[in-house]
Amino acid sequence: MGLGALAQSQPDGYTLAISASGALVMLPHLMPKMPFDSVKDFTPVTVITAVPQVLTVRKTLGVKTVGELVAMAKARPGKVSFGTSGHGTSLHLAAELFRLRAGKIDIVHIPYRGVAPALTDLMGGQIDMLFGDIPVMLPQIKAGTIVPLAVTARVRSPVMPDVPTMAESGVADAEAETIYALLAPAGLPADRVGLLHRTLVKALREPEATRVIADQGGILVATSPEESRTYIASESRKWAEVVRLADVKMQ
Repeated sequence: MGLGALAQSQPDGYTLAISASGALVMLPHLMPKMPFDSVKDFTPVTVITAVPQVLTVRKTLGVKTVGELVAMAKARPGKVSFGTSGHGTSLHLAAELFRLRAGKIDIVHIPYRGVAPALTDLMGGQIDMLFGDIPVMLPQIKAGTIVPLAVTARVRSPVMPDVPTMAESGVADAEAETIYALLAPAGLPADRVGLLHRTLVKALREPEATRVIADQGGILVATSPEESRTYIASESRKWAEVVRLADVKMQ
């Protein structure tokens, strides 16, 4: 694993890695043993961007809001199905977080081998709901083949400004974002961390870079090293709680 190799590397400022949240703050709580500690073994340079997910439902389900979906799930326990890209994936954990925060509603997990077949079955009416990263889901949302209910971010997505957030929809603390962070080995001197941070953030804030991130449904984060460490630790605690409460297992 790349992060395992990074954790064993010399903190010289030349060995770096960009990691998504799945490997960094989710997988460690699903595996019995990992070759790194996501909080202790790395020096975060910055959280570059966050890509929220969007909760979607099939067109024929007959719901237009998160509130209507939750009411349906409560009225029909065990009847509403949600697809995912597999056990323990970010899409699965996002759905479990939603389930817990919406009052531990009884919905049925249908795991797939990737998001593409799950999205196909959502469009075909074989499953009722699906969480997915905005860039993946956006073409079908624009085509009108699936219905977006809410984005899993603190703010609305600039590419879907009419779609509310989970909090606006009545489900608090249900944010689920795929974060991308630049990491160095633990112990990297502060002056080198600062140089890397300043250089990268300057590039990220160039108009073209900002536009590309926004066009892909991402949100530029560009946190300081200290803020990044706090953010990563907070995300790790959140997903540890979801894995424990939902009893999620890798299969």
